[in-house]
Amino acid sequence: MNKIKQLIINTLINLKLEIYFIKYRNNLFIQKNQTGGSSDGKYAALLFCTHLSYIHNWFVGSTNKNSICEFGPGDSLSIGLLYKIFFNKNYIAFDAHPYFQEDLTLKSLNEALNYLKEIFSKDENHFFQNLEKSPFIDYFNKDEFNFNQFKSLLKFEGLKNEYDSGLLKNLKYNAPYNSQDTENFINSSDLIFSQAALEHVRDLKSLYKLQKTLLSQNGYIYNHIDFKSHGTSLLWNGYYSWTDQEYTQLEKSNTFQWINRMPLSYHLKLMEEAGLNIVKVVSKKRTDGINKDQISKDLIPFFINFEDLNIHSAIVIAKG
Repeated sequence: MNKIKQLIINTLINLKLEIYFIKYRNNLFIQKNQTGGSSDGKYAALLFCTHLSYIHNWFVGSTNKNSICEFGPGDSLSIGLLYKIFFNKNYIAFDAHPYFQEDLTLKSLNEALNYLKEIFSKDENHFFQNLEKSPFIDYFNKDEFNFNQFKSLLKFEGLKNEYDSGLLKNLKYNAPYNSQDTENFINSSDLIFSQAALEHVRDLKSLYKLQKTLLSQNGYIYNHIDFKSHGTSLLWNGYYSWTDQEYTQLEKSNTFQWINRMPLSYHLKLMEEAGLNIVKVVSKKRTDGINKDQISKDLIPFFINFEDLNIHSAIVIAKG
């Protein structure tokens, strides 16, 4: 961050003008009803590879027809459809709002498939040269990655050159969803995943209970949670300093950017209370931003571990 920008931010914060600036900025520049980056084919392909770097062993030799379930796919279902194509699984999606766009999904999916073919066309060095250009290189699980095994798992032979709307027939997409929508899928999902979605969920306790209910006996959960501000503060973790009253004011200015402001340790607590066993937590930290003394008194009870203040994102893997 350059010095002039940092000076402006510090001045706004010190003069107690940050909240007014954010409300003004958000209303002017931030587009509502816009979702994440899986609408970009390369992004979707590399994110899919990052997922598989942790969970590819679960699919080796798997022949059952249980489902893959995604929470919060946004406007593109391309990542879930990659699982459907490569592993012959049913794909179920749940979202709070009907963001899904068919044309965007098919465009992203076909771009992702072509890019996957390209990055696996040569050797391991070629694969990592492409991965290193992406934002996921820091999350990729190199310790458990075996290029040849990975490549053999993704059987490119027999794939269509291009997929059309026929792939979306009988699609189990539920948005907005309720308890009745989930009754037919109890204990049916071998993998439940979410990507930068759970920070937007208002009722986390119910969400994690639902994930546990949908999970098959030997299934796994993969949640990637983004703890950055999403435009709700000038500092990446500054939203932890807002009182509930101040945060309500911001919510009125831009409802889409709303995040629940719950730290990682509270997510883990709710998952365990739902009956899930935490298998692996991969977190990324940064040391700038607000400090412990600046956390709002309204949020202090949710900080089981104050190291959460420095965690900007985390992958949490769990099983039933």
